[in-house]
Amino acid sequence: QLIFASIARFSSLETFEIDDSRRIMSRSLAEHHMLSEETLMPLFSLQNLSHLRLRSAPLHLSFSAIEKIALAWRNIQVLELGQECPTCSTQLEVEDLAPFSEHCPKLEVLGILISMSRPGVDLQRRPAASRSKSKLRMLHLGWSRPEHPDHVAACLSGMFPEADVTCAFSVSEAWY
Repeated sequence: QLIFASIARFSSLETFEIDDSRRIMSRSLAEHHMLSEETLMPLFSLQNLSHLRLRSAPLHLSFSAIEKIALAWRNIQVLELGQECPTCSTQLEVEDLAPFSEHCPKLEVLGILISMSRPGVDLQRRPAASRSKSKLRMLHLGWSRPEHPDHVAACLSGMFPEADVTCAFSVSEAWY
């Protein structure tokens, strides 16, 4: 958090990336180095931020944190938050991405890990495709594994009608 607080002093900062090519392979190590909403909070003051990449960082984010991120960084174009952490888990569901669709009209690339395990659709948090302001072109869901692919597809097409969606998975855990 101290690093992010120091970086937040550069108010005109447009791009910030932490390239941790050392993948966190153990779940206990990932949990020990978990970044949270509180950790990211100092960066919320960076109104000019257009690119933020924390690909391998294990993140613990709630729907509330997603809302705060989307409201803080309305000009964000590329946002990658922990989608390349294969041992990480999350409580975020597909509907929790709606604030990005609603508040980040310039967002073109989103990388985030979501749970994709809940079968129901929360229609109050899922905007209709006709109302979506999203220009999102690439949605990288990393190591997310959908248990209900029809539900996931319906939600994502409503929020991000133009996006190509990718997921990473190992052959031993393949799903179709």
